[in-house]
Amino acid sequence: MKTKFTTITTFVLIILGIAANAEQKKSEIRKLDFLKLKKASMANGINSNQSKHLLVAGNQLSVPGNSEDYTWDEELNDWQHVSNTTYSYNNSGKLTEEIVQDAETNYYLTRDTYSDNPDYISEEVSYIWLIDGWTPVAGEKSSKTLSGESPFEGYNNGILYQSLENEIWVNKTWIKYILNSYGIPTELQEYRWEGNNWILYSRTGLLTWADWPNRELAAYTKQNMQGNNWVNAERVSKQFDGDNYTVTTEIWENQQWVNSTRETYSLTNTEEELIMENWTAQGWENTEKYQGTFDDYGNPTGMKYSAWYDTGWEIEMVLFLDLTYTGSNDVAEMVIRSWDPSLVVPENLSKYVFSDFLHFTTDVPEISVLNNVKVFPNPVSSTFTIQIDEIANANYQVNILNLAGQTVFSNSYSNPSISVNTGDFTTGMYLLNIKTDDGRTYNSKLLKQ
Repeated sequence: MKTKFTTITTFVLIILGIAANAEQKKSEIRKLDFLKLKKASMANGINSNQSKHLLVAGNQLSVPGNSEDYTWDEELNDWQHVSNTTYSYNNSGKLTEEIVQDAETNYYLTRDTYSDNPDYISEEVSYIWLIDGWTPVAGEKSSKTLSGESPFEGYNNGILYQSLENEIWVNKTWIKYILNSYGIPTELQEYRWEGNNWILYSRTGLLTWADWPNRELAAYTKQNMQGNNWVNAERVSKQFDGDNYTVTTEIWENQQWVNSTRETYSLTNTEEELIMENWTAQGWENTEKYQGTFDDYGNPTGMKYSAWYDTGWEIEMVLFLDLTYTGSNDVAEMVIRSWDPSLVVPENLSKYVFSDFLHFTTDVPEISVLNNVKVFPNPVSSTFTIQIDEIANANYQVNILNLAGQTVFSNSYSNPSISVNTGDFTTGMYLLNIKTDDGRTYNSKLLKQ
């Protein structure tokens, strides 16, 4: 099982955490525009040590209790053991603490703590060791705010973001939710903390949820507050095709919406790709491309960054994650190498040797996927067709749910060519679910015009 942006996000986060003797390489890499990918990593809840905590098979999670950390010494042409790291986890296998000690003196260097309660608060704090204790130096915290004003008493009505400054949590941003009768946001209002007051900065409305339970948006429009007036800023739409999608962003210019950027993401069992484009006078033009690869366990093994020049892609950076497994499918060693056009062969960056493995059973069961399914037209005005390309006979249970989780259509079929009438559906986004009698499942979004 893989999370969207698994390899791409890992690339970004590893680069930001490469050992000290690679500072020059890091500064060069940071010249690339990783803003969107870092934002994606935050949205998917991926922490900076995802590369060290890997899914080994099915719903089994393997994590190390300790690691020896090495950096490559170019002068000695050998690995240098610089630190040892100890990891702690909660009962579900999520990382809660990471302590780094000097390999030679055993002196404490850094400590990072992670707290993630999905019902209320998420917190990350970094510490350094000073004289006789840990001192917090940086941190980020997000807290859900509650309100009894909606039809659902105590329903989540926003998220408060804070940063740790001088060992005190300081308000930064508050995203307030305007909820409908189902408790689903129809508008997001962004407040920024200035002085001792919250100042309304922007609002995001016309929300269309592709998948509310997973907080997946299909479309929205953002406006900024200028003076006492709302001014259009950007409009975003997202089209899905299974795990693949295209995101188009428009900006408000000269009193009209104009194309700005487009991102196209595709995913297979072994690869993922993200292509970025900008809108020009000539139409859509490629700008950047990120390609990631996975091994048979779904763990990231590499990433390639390319930039578009005139008529073709040129590779500017390749990251290699060389994984060595034990007989129990634990990742015993990970070597990180990189390559760019100035190098003849890839250069070593970091190496981690893991030990004292712990195993957890995740709460995500293995799902058998129903493949070769076509749904058209989508968006649909009246009737759409489900075409399942299978030779063997099977029974298909078709369910359609609205974004409040209510089933608006349910029927069983034995024919792989299915026609569904949506004449009674209201305009909006729906969730299509198909199940076979042998346990295979297909899920997608359906837009009713």
